[in-house]
Amino acid sequence: MNTASLYRQIRDMIAAKQFEALRTLEIIKPQQFNWVAEVFENIHVKDTPDAHALIWTDGVQTKTFSFRELSLHCNRFLHCLRKHQLQQQDVIFSQMPLVPENWLTVLVSIKGGFRLIPAATILNVHDIVYRFGKLMPKAVVADIDNAIKIDEAEVLSGKFVSLKILVNGTRDGWISFKEIYTEEAVADAAPTYANDALFLFFTSGTTNAKSCNAYSFQLPVWSLDHCIMDWFTAGRYTL
Repeated sequence: MNTASLYRQIRDMIAAKQFEALRTLEIIKPQQFNWVAEVFENIHVKDTPDAHALIWTDGVQTKTFSFRELSLHCNRFLHCLRKHQLQQQDVIFSQMPLVPENWLTVLVSIKGGFRLIPAATILNVHDIVYRFGKLMPKAVVADIDNAIKIDEAEVLSGKFVSLKILVNGTRDGWISFKEIYTEEAVADAAPTYANDALFLFFTSGTTNAKSCNAYSFQLPVWSLDHCIMDWFTAGRYTL
């Protein structure tokens, strides 16, 4: 059984409340796996392209994105990154509030096979300098407030990011996220393996030295096996 079929089977079993059968379902880790290509696109974009995939609000305005829209935006984003010479397993550093571009950055990192360092907005300049010293990103995606800190961290570290993308406003040395929407809307997924690194999380260092923990492309499969994360089941969609 391929991964898409497994997800469909689990979704149907949950919808039918076959919970005892779920307990005994055997899940075998695939050798290759790309969640965006095999699940997001091959199931949700294909089956329910116009259904709501993301409903975002800041309490003042609300934005709604369908599965098809997120997929097209992801492809445009991927074209932009590849046009700027980003290759599979290159590192992307993201630091922004929970704006829609945050979800797109996750999607493009998975589909393109990049390694993503999601950074909290509370990190200061020296926190960023430390991370740049441990693992220098090829690209960064940030809002204007964090872009200022990233620029200062570049100067202090003496290391400079090849591509800097700004999700709001304008700033010298940064391209606007709006430019991404002019790119081609079709893109092939990278041939990612289940053990390839995907998310790179730095610990806070509150009680010990900071460390970087890697999570691989098998995370959604592992989550199914351990009943921890509900990625897309029974019509309740989360990213």
